[in-house]
Amino acid sequence: MSWPLFQKKVVETRCKPIGNVPFPKREVDVWLISNASDHDEVLAYAGLLSTSKEHGFLLHCYKTLFIGLSDDSISYNFPGNALDAASLNKTEFQKSVADALGIKMARNTWYLIRYVSEEDCFFVAAFRARSSKSFSEQAISYINSLQRGLLTGYPEQKYGEGDYGHDTNIRFRIADPSVRFSKKKQQQDESDEEDNIEELADEVEEKIRQLVLKDFPVEVIETWLQKAVKLSRLKIAADYRIFLTDYDKEIRMRQLPKTLFLWMLKHEEGCRLKDLQDHRDELLDIYRKLTNLDDEERIQASIDALVNPLANSFSEKCTAVKLAFNREISERIGKNYFIRGPQADVKRISLDRSLVDWEVEI
Repeated sequence: MSWPLFQKKVVETRCKPIGNVPFPKREVDVWLISNASDHDEVLAYAGLLSTSKEHGFLLHCYKTLFIGLSDDSISYNFPGNALDAASLNKTEFQKSVADALGIKMARNTWYLIRYVSEEDCFFVAAFRARSSKSFSEQAISYINSLQRGLLTGYPEQKYGEGDYGHDTNIRFRIADPSVRFSKKKQQQDESDEEDNIEELADEVEEKIRQLVLKDFPVEVIETWLQKAVKLSRLKIAADYRIFLTDYDKEIRMRQLPKTLFLWMLKHEEGCRLKDLQDHRDELLDIYRKLTNLDDEERIQASIDALVNPLANSFSEKCTAVKLAFNREISERIGKNYFIRGPQADVKRISLDRSLVDWEVEI
């Protein structure tokens, strides 16, 4: 069985800075750090550079950015750190990054770090790789999954204003904030997951074959399959977390897609994109309950982008909802929870609302 690269598990962990981060907070930047040799790191950097630019990111690593900088430039990029051109080296730089984000760098692991202003935190993607090539393959899939506004008409200086790409469509498992890279579970090489699925599929197929050969009723096997794809109840908890209770799964998504999802869940009739602006105030009220932002201007700008029929924000949020469910369940089941509908027609969630449990009023 051949699985897309993005289905290999890559842990992306939210890290609130606990110290001075040794580079500016800019959403356009992605930082590459690892314990690899300078040669391997520069090769990896070169392999990712083109893909990063295509998606509106500026990729950096120590070797390509800090070598040859003046002391003034270093003091700008290392605020609060007593470093100069003579003493700066890769080890100090990466230690400063790890200390600031509270992570413990693991062996044979590469990290891509990006800043998300909406949450005022850094997202750190950890890649287990046996070679710079295998890292590059995974990292390119990861960067391809990040949606930015730079290539859709927004100039670079717009980053950090409104909602230009804040809500990325990450196709990787989001770790709980309490999870740390030092945990043994995150240090395991998870690239064998697809092999385990193949083995499980082969085992199930063989068991079914044996049952059929012993005249076990095929109808019973079909009943098992029907039960296996039974739709789960959906619970909206008091803290706005989303659970598929029958599958014991939590569906994690960012605040803006969650805002749209909850609104669509509340409005079973759905809505055309061109009419969504008529519901701006209701969407704004939901978003205020979910967001950590305290900047009212940015909050309103995000909702304005969402309801703008000429912008891409609505489509991006629908995709983010779909990917959030696809991370936890198959698309065959998940499509019942997606926001779907024909082009230029009503978009809605098809899930039977009798399966929805609300613990909070929206």
